[in-house]
Formats: sequence, structure tokens, C-alpha cells
Amino acid sequence: LRSSWLAEGARAWHYSPTRGRPASAARAQRASRAAAMASLTIDAAAFAKRWGALSAALAGGTFGAASVLAVATGKAAEELAYLKSTSLQVWLFGYEFTDSVFLASKDALHVVSSKKKCAMFEQLKQADGVGEVISTHVRSKEETGEAQIAAAVQALGLTAETTVAALAKESPEGVPAQEWAKALQEAGCATAEAAEGLSQLMQVKDAAELLHEKKAAHLSAMVLTNFVVPKLEEIIDVQKEVSHSALTEQTEEVVLAPSKASVKLRADKCEVAYPPIFQSGGTYQFKYSAVSEESNLHAGVIVCMLGTRYSMYCANLVRTYLVDPSKPQERAYKAMLDAQKAAIGALKPGAKCSDVHAAAKKALEEADAELAAKLPKSVGAGIGIEFRDASLSLNAKNSTELKAGMAFNVQISLTGLENPTASNAQARSYGLMVADTVLIKQEGEAEVITLKAGKEWGDVAYEISEEAEADKDVVAGGKSAILDTQLRAQGDTGEGARHSTQLSLLDQKNQETYARLSKANEQKEKAATAKLSRADKVAYRRVADIPAKMELELQVDQRNEAVLLPIRGLLVPFHISTVKNISVHNEGAGAYVHFHFNVPGSAFGSSYLPAQKYPDLTFVREATFRSTDGRHAAQVVQQVKTLRKQVLDKEKEKTERENLVTQEKLKVSQGRVFRLGDLSIRPTFGGRGKKVSGTLEAHSNGFRYRNPKGEVCDVIYSNIKHAFLQPSTNEPLVLVHFHLHHPIIINKKKTQDVQFYREVVDMSQALDGKRSNAYDPDELDEEQREREKRNRANREFQEFTRKVQELWERTQKSLELEFDVPYRELAFQGVPHKESVTVTPSVGCLVSLMDPPFFVLSLDDVELVNIERVGFGLKNFDLTVVFKDFAREVHRIDAIPTTSLESIKEWLNQMQIKYYESKMNLAWKPILKTIVDDPEKFLEEGGWEFLNMEGGSDDEDESEDESEGFVPSEDEESEEGSGSDFDEDEEEDSEEEPEDDYEEGMDWDELEAEAKLDDDERGRDEQKGKRKPSGGGGGSSKKYRR
Repeated sequence: LRSSWLAEGARAWHYSPTRGRPASAARAQRASRAAAMASLTIDAAAFAKRWGALSAALAGGTFGAASVLAVATGKAAEELAYLKSTSLQVWLFGYEFTDSVFLASKDALHVVSSKKKCAMFEQLKQADGVGEVISTHVRSKEETGEAQIAAAVQALGLTAETTVAALAKESPEGVPAQEWAKALQEAGCATAEAAEGLSQLMQVKDAAELLHEKKAAHLSAMVLTNFVVPKLEEIIDVQKEVSHSALTEQTEEVVLAPSKASVKLRADKCEVAYPPIFQSGGTYQFKYSAVSEESNLHAGVIVCMLGTRYSMYCANLVRTYLVDPSKPQERAYKAMLDAQKAAIGALKPGAKCSDVHAAAKKALEEADAELAAKLPKSVGAGIGIEFRDASLSLNAKNSTELKAGMAFNVQISLTGLENPTASNAQARSYGLMVADTVLIKQEGEAEVITLKAGKEWGDVAYEISEEAEADKDVVAGGKSAILDTQLRAQGDTGEGARHSTQLSLLDQKNQETYARLSKANEQKEKAATAKLSRADKVAYRRVADIPAKMELELQVDQRNEAVLLPIRGLLVPFHISTVKNISVHNEGAGAYVHFHFNVPGSAFGSSYLPAQKYPDLTFVREATFRSTDGRHAAQVVQQVKTLRKQVLDKEKEKTERENLVTQEKLKVSQGRVFRLGDLSIRPTFGGRGKKVSGTLEAHSNGFRYRNPKGEVCDVIYSNIKHAFLQPSTNEPLVLVHFHLHHPIIINKKKTQDVQFYREVVDMSQALDGKRSNAYDPDELDEEQREREKRNRANREFQEFTRKVQELWERTQKSLELEFDVPYRELAFQGVPHKESVTVTPSVGCLVSLMDPPFFVLSLDDVELVNIERVGFGLKNFDLTVVFKDFAREVHRIDAIPTTSLESIKEWLNQMQIKYYESKMNLAWKPILKTIVDDPEKFLEEGGWEFLNMEGGSDDEDESEDESEGFVPSEDEESEEGSGSDFDEDEEEDSEEEPEDDYEEGMDWDELEAEAKLDDDERGRDEQKGKRKPSGGGGGSSKKYRR
């Protein structure tokens, strides 16, 4: 491994094949990516957005006096390097193009490359707004590119007066690059350095880039947590002999195959940002160009440095683990950790890079002045496509302003520390280092996206047995060196670790809520103003538009949606929306017609818009008219009711369709289309007849489902918020499910969830009551057929989703769509709607997809969770979800078994979701209204901490003490009877009291006799009532017994 400094300190990392490192896997990934270049496409939407930023930078002077940007690339190298030219290509196009020349002005982009590469740009030109920007110049294999470069130079009009921004420190090898250097010299253009301008251009990342950063950070954190830490514990525990370099190789293999660390990310997108570095035994070199030594791991201070990449975006993570640490080491580590937290706290929009360094230094000085002297000149740098952006170095001299959307590698290292109490010479000198990847947010604290890898003292400190020699190299054989009860990290696992994480989330959550509510209130006022603008219902804009009918009679104007009422000799128009109801009362030949109007305080109340806009006006409440023509009155009433219903229906439909977003038209692919057959759809299309299965097709920009009846449903990729694949294990269905951003219409109803499924188990049950024999050959054959059917369906669904995923990567890269598979091992029973179902967590959601109504809860929308009805002796509890949008009602999942409580709390903690517990259900409507009405007071009173029921334990204890000290008077005792505290004598008295107050009850024989006597009396009464008069035909003497 070697490193070289490029333009203005930008570091390039290289894999050297001469060291025997396992770089072949990484090179194979890059080779396969290059081989697949012909089948790839450039994301047009992402290119258009970023080209606009580049064009504005060229026009706005970001590159100084330069009006043209030139980037030349050479041949594909065996070694991976972080170069500005590569970063620009990945940022702009999504891929790296070798042996190419790119010349960009504010209006045009000229590409000189091979035929296959130019074909990708020709395909890109077909997109809207892109075709007039790109010009391609195809260079054949036999040509050097001189003619093509000359044509591009001529098209751009490069002269001696033109200044060209170029990467002077990069010297790409290859014929096209040499021809460009020659053409630039012949044109006589002045040159300017482009590195600084390119850094500014790519510093702030959009949503797609931030998602790549988070996935890269998730990869590094999970590899460290699920592989590296258990590996280190195993080595120390059994005193295993493992070299630092061997750990490097094993860790890199896990990064390239993330499934080995239980990480559900695409392996072909996962890479190492640099070879993992392990250091221990007194030799510490805190540089990312360092090489893990061949010596064995030493059970003392162990530093692990792990950088990963996902989709070419980098994340970094460094942790220091201490075995049998001394008190000075503990103080030094905690001081270093406080310095890093201070640095992260200083990462806010508007601050400067130097402020971050100053915050870290101040924290160290407050802890220990000697440690502050060991703080390095830089405490991190920007990170992204480049591992280290030198223009964003966090040092004391950098005055660059921080902005939301920037990503940083924040690192604190202390070297040259001494441990004089160590018996082994290797352990007397040590170093400490911690690093995390951090995103600056527009509101609230910066987000540490590698936080899943614990770094608190309880997470990194270990104690080994007293018999073990902690200051010696770990050797093979022997008894376990770590006692289970002596792991300090175990002391903070479970509830303790969760409590620590939840405390750290409190301030962040309070600030986020306050900032969001303050912004939402401003938008609410604007929305209210816009809403009041619709309060005026205009029937006629001019008096001349009123029908000039001379008769003063009740009239209905269907066209203008008005009713005309004769008042004081004039026809006064009222818009039909002002009419609440109308009734008619006939009286002889005439009739009375009674109008009720909408007024403040009626059913509409304060929400009646005209009352809100004109609170000081007087409103007509009702009006009664007498008509001598009853038939005409009835006709008018019917016309008013019909018109009112039509207008209300039209308003209702308009309101419903306001939330509907028109989907783009499906672009049907020509040629090969991925299909999955024998599928049913939910919600169903409706209609009569037998349900038929259909086929789901994946086209250029969306799915199309069709069945033999000709019924079609289109789901556009850009409208998909979450995509799920749920294979069948014991369930009767295997399915793919799409949760949409905006609802679509199926069977004349809005739906935000569309599901395509296939039954793999016959949904029937024998009704003959016969029990099947477990060893019956027919039963065994049936089970085998069902198993084969299930496995075949699972394979087909997985193959289809894999192909669709590849299609999304090629054509819809900016959407960042991925099929999510729910975690069955974390599933629990609950009632999200009306029935108890299995609720399953996934990467970004909480779902129940087996039976409608479907339940899909996006974690991005969750503000916090309150676990309600948690108490001793209760078998169930409720999970209440509070959304970031307070206008949205909270959602409660009821009747969750108490056995799932710990696993749910652990999952919420891992997902960085703030949660509280309470013993009862809360009334959330007034709570949220209070918070929305006064966010400042909410923040001043501790924010969400009012939900912490444990905070009032002291008050409860005081109240209990007061109740114990209260002694009732004799009068009170006589009124209240026996109190809650009584002695044995009182118990005896209470047992004797019933004898004085109550008579002794009857036994069973006496009760039976009394019942028989009552029945006889009832029977005689009924017989008398049924006896006929004398002279009749004789009556029945039958007795009726009750």
C-alpha cells in the first residue's frame, strides 16, 4: 500500500499487487463493472440536475476566470486511486470513463471517447432538456483522437484569450490525454487549477448521495459490530495467535461479501475505502496509508480502522478497544471521546471548519492540558466520493463555511501516551483514536451515521481474568482469558445501553421537533391565508348578470349555482353553498318554504370559511316564504336540494383529487421485458365473474399488471416509496408489495398500497372431520408437492426482483429503490387496525402485508414511540406512534404480548427512535395541539421529557410519605369504616359485623319449596285468565308451569 498527495493535498490510495494483498477481489469487481458498461445507462434526471450545478459554477466564477473545464482520463489502472477527475465523472454520470476527454462550458458538454462509451451519451441525449447540451466525438480504436479533439476545440471556440480550468497535478497516461495536452498547448489557452472549484461543486450532497453515504456507514458499522468485535473477543478469550495482517484480510473479505456480517446490501456495490488497519502492541501510526503488521495481536490497546464504500461513496469508522485498562487510560479515552462529541456538536450550518477544531481543543484543554498538546492539526475532513476532501479539512486555519448536506469524517487521535504501570514494554506506549462519519443537517444536531458501532467506555473496555497475563502477546492454547462476568461491556448491555442511547437522542429530538414546528406554523399561516381566499363564493360578478325576470318568486339558477330569493321587492342571490337545508310545509292550497343558512356557531362552527374571513359581518340565519302555489314551492325545494347535492359532490370530488398526483405515462419497453406470471392483485379490480390471475411486467419507467379480462394497473417507479418482497415460509402466499408516495385509483377507490401475490398453499379445508395420518403416503406426497411449489414460487419471485433491481440500477438510479425483505425473527403479534396480525420490522418500515387492510409504517415519518399500558401483571401492551406531521393522527398498535417488549425496545433503540413507557393510554389530540400551539414553551419545559413517567418518582415517594403520616380522627374513622391499615383486632371485628347486619339465608330445600309455591300460584292465575265463558264448548284445564 502506498499513498501520494495530489492536488492541494487530496490523497490517492493505491492497492499494490506486489504486497500479496487480497486486492484481486476489488479489482475483479471493477473489471466486471467495466465489462458491463455496454449494458448500463446514465441516469438522465441526476445528470440534468448536476449538469445545471456545473453550468452555474462555470458561469458564476467558481473556477475563477476559466470559462471552460477540461478533464482527461487515461487507461484503467491496476491500482485504485481517489482522483478529482474520477470523482467528477462519478458525480456527474455515475460511472468512470477511461481514455476519454471531457470539455465543458456553461452551455455545452463535448465528449471524446470510444464508440461504446459515446453510445451511452447518445442514449442520454434522448432525455428531455439534455439533447442540446451534449455533443459526442467518436474515436475509433485506430485513431489517436486528434481530429475529434480539434473538432471539440473548434466548437467551443478556444483561443489564446480563453482560460481553461484543468487538473494540473494529474498526469493521466494514454493517447487521448496526450493529444488533449498537445491541443491545449497549440491553442495557447491560459490554464487555471480546477481542484478547488470541483471540491466546492461536490461538497453539498443531495438526497441520493446522502443515502449512499448512510449505506456505506451502515456497512462499516455492521461489519465492525457483527464481525470484527466478536472476532477480537474470540481471539482474546481463547488466547488465539492471529496476526494483524490476517485480520485485515478477513475483514476485507467480509466487506466484499456483506451477507457474512448480516448486512442486506448489494455485494457488487460494497468495497473497502482502504484496506482495514489493525494496530496494537505499542506500534501506532494513525494514518490511513498505514499497513497492518505481520506481528500477532496484543491484548492491550487495539485500534481498528475500517473504511468502506457503497456505490463509490465512502464512510469511515475507527474504534479503540482496551483490555485491562488503567485509570489514566480510562480518563484519557473519555477526554478524547468528549473532544469528538464537542467537534461533532460544532458541525452546524453557518459555522466554519476552524470552529470544529477549536471546539475539540477546548474540550481537551478542560479535561487535561497535556492531552490537548497532543491533539493533531486536523480533526477530520470532508468525505464522499473522495475519501478525503482537503478543502474541508477541519483544522485551525480553514475558514470554509459549513453547509447542510456536507459529510465529514470526524476523527480525534492521541499518540505518544505512556502507561508506566504496564509490566510489558510493548504496553507502556499506546495511542487512542476514534472516528465517525457525520452528516450536517439543516436543523438540529449533526447526524452520526456510524453510531451503531458503540464507542462509549462500556462498549470498548474489557477486563480479563486475574490469572491471565494481560501485558503479553496473546498465545495459542490455555484456558479462556475472558470471564463472562468481567466484561465491562456487558455491564452496559440491555436496559443500561438502551437508556444511554435514549438520553443521547432526547436533545436531538427536542431540537428537531421545535425547528420543524416553528417552520410548520409559518407554513400553516400561509396555508390559512390561501384557504381564506376560497371563502368567497361568487354567483354573479355583476348586477347585470342576474336574470331579469320580473316576477318576484323563488328561482333556482342551475348554471350559476345560485338561488334567488325575493326580499323587499328585489331578487337577492344566494350561492347554493350558503344553504344548509330547505324544507316545505303545505297549508291548504299554499305552502311555506323555509331556508336554513350556514352561519357561525352552526354545524360548520368556526370552520365555516366566510365566518373566518368576515368575523364582524352579520349573517342571515333563516328565511321563510309563503307561496300560494304549493306545486311550485315543492318544485323549487326539489331543485334546491338537487343543485346542493351536485355542488357538494363536485366539491368533495375536487377535494379528493387534490391529493392525487397525476402519474407519468408508462413507457412500454420494446424487446425483452421481465415478467412474473400467475399473479393476483390486491386491491382487486372488482366486477362479477371468477377472478383470474395476470402477469406483472417491468418496463422502462414502471410496472404494468394485466389479466385476460383486459384489466390493467400501472405502477410508476417514481411513485414507489417502499418495495417489499416477502417469500413464503409457512404462509400461504408469496408476494411483492408496493407502498406508494401518492395514491392511485383502483376500482374507483384511492389506494396507497398495491400488492401482487401468488398462492402456494391450497386455501381449502376438509369438512368430513377425518383426521389425517402423519404417515399416510398420500399426505406425504401432498406435503412434498406443496413444499416444491413454495420453493419454486420463492425462486421465481426472487429472480424477478433481482432483475428488476438491476433494471432500477441502470435506469432509475436516482430513485434509490430497493426491495426490502422483512425480518421475520423480529416479528410480533399486534392489532394495527381491527384484527390481530403479525407485524414485522424491515430496514425502513414496520409492516403487515399478509391480509388487508395492509399496514405499512415508514420509519422516516416517525417522531417518537410511546409504549403504553406497561405494568406488572399485564399480558399485553400498546405501541403508539407519533408522526413528524402533527396534523396526522397517532397510530396505535394494540394488544402486543408482553413477551415482545424487550425485543421491540431493542429494535427501536437500534433504529435510533426515541421511545417512552407509560402505564396508561394517553389522550394524544390535546397533547399534540398544546405542543403545536406553543413550541417555545414545549422546549422550555423539557420537550418530550414530560412523557418520562420515571421522572416523577421522587414526588410520588413524597406523596406516599405524606399519606403514611396522616392519622384520621375518630369521626372520620366512624364515617369511613375500617381504613387501609388495620390490626388483627380490627380484622376480627370486621368478621363479626355481618352477623349483626344481615339475617341468615335460606338453605336449598327452603328455596325449592318457595319456588314450587310460586309456580303453583302463577299457574292458577294463568288458568283463570284463559277460562272461557259458561255455555261455551268447554275450556282446557291445562296448567302452565313457568
